[in-house]
Amino acid sequence: MIRIGIVGLGGIAGIHISAYRRIGGIKIVAVCDALGTAARSYPLIEGEGITLYSDIQSMLDAEELDVLDICAPTHLHASLSIAALERGLHVLCEKPMASTYAEAAAIAEAAKKSGRIFMTAQVVRFSRPYRHLRSLTETGELGRLVSLALYRRSPLPKWRGGAMSADAKKNGGCMIDLAIHDVDFISSLLGEPQSACGVYHPAREDDCNDYVAAALCYGDTLVTLDSGFFSADLPFSCGYRAIFERGYLEYDENRGLVSCGTPLDMTDERYPAEGIGINIEMTSDFVDEITYFVHCIREGLSPKEALPESTAASLALAERIIADCRHI
Repeated sequence: MIRIGIVGLGGIAGIHISAYRRIGGIKIVAVCDALGTAARSYPLIEGEGITLYSDIQSMLDAEELDVLDICAPTHLHASLSIAALERGLHVLCEKPMASTYAEAAAIAEAAKKSGRIFMTAQVVRFSRPYRHLRSLTETGELGRLVSLALYRRSPLPKWRGGAMSADAKKNGGCMIDLAIHDVDFISSLLGEPQSACGVYHPAREDDCNDYVAAALCYGDTLVTLDSGFFSADLPFSCGYRAIFERGYLEYDENRGLVSCGTPLDMTDERYPAEGIGINIEMTSDFVDEITYFVHCIREGLSPKEALPESTAASLALAERIIADCRHI
């Protein structure tokens, strides 16, 4: 039995809790959130005998845990990850790995010293449409990747409240909090670009829209990304268009995946989507992600996906894009 402690009971914790329930041999024994029973995902564990803490040190001191699952705000990721690794715990940390590359590098060093498994929950790496894109790129089935355009757009998070809030600053804005999904995928697929340019509009007190549009050159391959939190009344959406020498892929979260005009069914009937009251659903992508993490622990394997050095490199690329973009 793998004993899990979760810190942070916001919306994404509900996704993790739901995914753990679909995996055997797992027990969530403790959760920690400063809001206590008022925390957003608390109703999902209420009455199940799971001990609730409001202080992480108290939880770590009192409980015998194998894993700390970090769903706390981004600015706490580094301190929580390092504290757990130093106590000999495995760590699953929600994206982004940390607020900065420097913090991420410190986590990677702590993971190396501890000998424990640290994995960042960059769920796009486990998403079937993105895995299909990776496979075609690596095998060359449709020839060389010529261009890749990725997008990820969201209405303003509820914590924005019409202006740049303290929480928004702590979470890093759209580049670190939202676009990091696509930056991480690009970094893990293609590495470091030869050049980067674009425009970046960070949220301000007088304008809470927060967006980036950037172009990255990888030799003969052009990658573009646009991502943002917008004040317009719009649904969450994400996807990509990949052009190869002999065909193309198009994916939109709401419309599905199309290969050279033919729809491809990427659903996993074992794990139907489940709404938990936030703007994303618990899908098989999250189950695959957490199942992989648990499998590595059980088998004593070093993960090949979302290694700390790799997700730290993604933060370095995000910081480079911010620096190379024109701020408007």
